[in-house]
Amino acid sequence: MLGFGSSLSALQASQVAINTIAHNIANANTPDYHRQVVHLVDRAPILQNDLWVGTGVEVARINQIASAAIESALTRNIADQSQADQALQMYRQIENHFATGEGSIHQRFQQFFDEAHSLQSQPSDLTGRRVFVRKGLALANQIRSIASQLSGLQSTVRQQIRQTVDTVNGQLATLSQLNRQIKQAQAAGGQPNDLLDQHQHLVNQIAENIDIQAIAQPFGFSYQLAGNRVAFQQTTFEIAFEFTPAGTVQFTAGGNNFELEFDGGRLGALGHIHNQAIPDFQHQLETLTLGLIDGVDHLHSMGIGLDGEFGSLIGNRSVSSPTIALVDAVLPFQVERGELYISITDQST
Repeated sequence: MLGFGSSLSALQASQVAINTIAHNIANANTPDYHRQVVHLVDRAPILQNDLWVGTGVEVARINQIASAAIESALTRNIADQSQADQALQMYRQIENHFATGEGSIHQRFQQFFDEAHSLQSQPSDLTGRRVFVRKGLALANQIRSIASQLSGLQSTVRQQIRQTVDTVNGQLATLSQLNRQIKQAQAAGGQPNDLLDQHQHLVNQIAENIDIQAIAQPFGFSYQLAGNRVAFQQTTFEIAFEFTPAGTVQFTAGGNNFELEFDGGRLGALGHIHNQAIPDFQHQLETLTLGLIDGVDHLHSMGIGLDGEFGSLIGNRSVSSPTIALVDAVLPFQVERGELYISITDQST
């Protein structure tokens, strides 16, 4: 009977190996699946007639062919690639607003200055004056349009931030639950290889949205995110956000005020676009516009009308407060003589 038992153990071990191979083949195209290999060991021998006799073979464990270092690098690359793709998409939208070509702001500027140059030789030409004014209005409308589009893009980014945070929090909740299952299985001496594959797949999905790293523990995993500045293990972790009075978005760890700065994933890109990229372009557009206004107003104030010196000049300026001192106001030119009339309009009413 001893020989029969040894042969039966071989058949049983071979059956496990065949099932494992079939499992590998079936999951050949499954994302984040790791090949499994059966590890066989000889069974404990028995003493028979003063001789130690072998009793066959048994399956010691089913190993996963995986490297923690490679998995960590892959997750990091996924976060970096996702951040780069999201940033590139948003920068392309911004670029489209400043692109050259027909109807672009570059063309409007060129047409405006071309008409100004043409008008220099014939300042009394009414047709030329009307064309110059139309070109100025077209340029102003183009600037306002770009400013509106940038504000609209920022609103779109805010909506994407809301949606992405909701998605990530749902993923983190699932990750916490999966981690508990893995911990329980490992603590009981099991090898939850398929759960580990699901875990890695979910971690890589989360990495598309935020930078995260999973660190294997004796039982289960711990996690680091936001440039390894935040760590958590068993508890469910949530991300909170708010749009500050300064116009920026601020991410925090749910339940406390610890600020998060994501170094990867879509949220890393969206936060950068919202807080830095769009405001930078808005500031450059504003600086360009104010420079144009100041330059035109200065020339206007220094010029002479067709009928001699100007009797009056009218201009508009926005101020942060109606009680600001005149010396601190941004005027198009230095007031030296004459009379200055000021009217204030509250555009919010």
